[in-house]
Amino acid sequence: MACSPLRPHHKRKSWFIGVFKLEPRLIEAAKLNPADVRFETFSAGGPGGQHQNKTASAVRAVHKPTRLAVAAREGRSQHRKIALKRLGALLKLNNELAAVADDQQVQSGHSRLERGRPIRTFEGKGFRPR
Repeated sequence: MACSPLRPHHKRKSWFIGVFKLEPRLIEAAKLNPADVRFETFSAGGPGGQHQNKTASAVRAVHKPTRLAVAAREGRSQHRKIALKRLGALLKLNNELAAVADDQQVQSGHSRLERGRPIRTFEGKGFRPR
């Protein structure tokens, strides 16, 4: 094998590159549709006396598409608002974690390059396929 015309004094005769096709990432905003939320009431339990223990004093909000759930047990008249706010924050966090996982998968592609197992070989100054 001849020396590379681009780096004629370098010892290495063969060069390897890795090319990966990256699919465009679909970035979805964390939108919370109230129709996708199921509310469940339950007794909160714990300290607080008879009101806590015998009445439905807490709300659980479940996002139907993702099955994520949050609970709110403070602010008697504001249970649903608090639960929706928490569920929105949880959906946003879930989307951010999915984006980080995608980035890690892309980064792991760099270690998949194997020397000595060429898929295509090019040679010459014009890099014509062999």
